[in-house]
Amino acid sequence: MLTSLLQEEGASVAAGQLLARVSELNNYRVEATLSDFHARLLAAGQLVRVEQNGERLAGRVQTILPEIQNGTVKLLVELAQPHNPLLRNKMRVDVNIVTAQKTGALVLDSGAAFNGSGRQAAFAVRDGVARKTTLELGASDGKLVEVVAGARPGERFIVSDIRAFAERDSIRIAD
Repeated sequence: MLTSLLQEEGASVAAGQLLARVSELNNYRVEATLSDFHARLLAAGQLVRVEQNGERLAGRVQTILPEIQNGTVKLLVELAQPHNPLLRNKMRVDVNIVTAQKTGALVLDSGAAFNGSGRQAAFAVRDGVARKTTLELGASDGKLVEVVAGARPGERFIVSDIRAFAERDSIRIAD
């Protein structure tokens, strides 16, 4: 299907100039942008998770465009299922690029209690009391944060904002 025509009829055009765009409307790819700060972490072939309305679609970085515009880098993502019925032309989706993978990592939900990686105070909840402890945090994808040290599987932690309790050593939790 012809999706756009860029020149008026009879106009002069230069060699290589885009005249029209033809698309197969059920065969999609994703054009993503991200801050040039993260460009050094990108490579063709990296795994990508595209999220739309709670659904997660798999893909891979196909091309990283060499031009930086307004502090952003563009990349093209090839989807594992380019015919997915959830997708539409010009639809906005969230794109997560997998820059590292670890198996068996201990993770917590990310929240306001955590600020980046490294050693941080946190409150471990046990028997109705939250006690201050120190966690060593690692990588994060914005939804989960890796716990490198300071916690064991099954432990519960407060992940919401703890600034109001930062000076305390423990907090009683009411049911």
